[in-house]
Amino acid sequence: MKSILTLLFAIALLQISSAQDVLFNETVNSDSVIEKNGPNLKHYKHPYIGFGFAATQSENKSSNVDLGLSSNFIFGYRTKLKISNFYAIGYDISYNLSWYRLSQTNDKRTPDSLQNDKERLTFHNFELGLYNRFNFGKRGNIIGKFIDLGAYADWTFLCSHFTKNKNDANDNIYKTKVTHLKYYEAFNYGVLTRIGINRWVVYANYRLSDLFKSSYNYAELPRLTIGVQIGLHK
Repeated sequence: MKSILTLLFAIALLQISSAQDVLFNETVNSDSVIEKNGPNLKHYKHPYIGFGFAATQSENKSSNVDLGLSSNFIFGYRTKLKISNFYAIGYDISYNLSWYRLSQTNDKRTPDSLQNDKERLTFHNFELGLYNRFNFGKRGNIIGKFIDLGAYADWTFLCSHFTKNKNDANDNIYKTKVTHLKYYEAFNYGVLTRIGINRWVVYANYRLSDLFKSSYNYAELPRLTIGVQIGLHK
């Protein structure tokens, strides 16, 4: 009798359990999370490098440079915030190295009138750039085609003056490098533009401010730099 009652009790529990309604049942799909970081998503960041050349001559012959030997190297980190399918904003932080090979002519006056076998001025800068990005063309989650318009500001933390000369009498080569110079401005600024397709970018920077302090009366070095940048991303 006892075993029969136990069996009936167990059957009743099973019926009650099967009759309960399921109030909440959800299968979490791992793909349902909306991604916000990516080349064509809300946020994107990537490093880049660039190399360019002075594209115009100096203000006058007293500061002329050898074009093709006056260059610019950049290593930086770029961020982008997508506002819409066609518009984004962002900023760059970079190390910017610019060097100018000074022409050795009778007109030379910057930073002095002495003529050398080789001579250059080198500027080491930390740079901050702000830009507006205008996207065009169809694309998936890639950067695609774009045009950037913006401005930049540089802090020159080191400037050096280098000369190299050979003594024909004894074939000795003399090199000098002078730092802690007083004639350059520590801060400068300008405007920028970039045209890009994915990781490949053609850039142009135009310096609006002067590199030299006005009290030294040096003619300004080239203001326009043109070059290529490569995004270090997929």
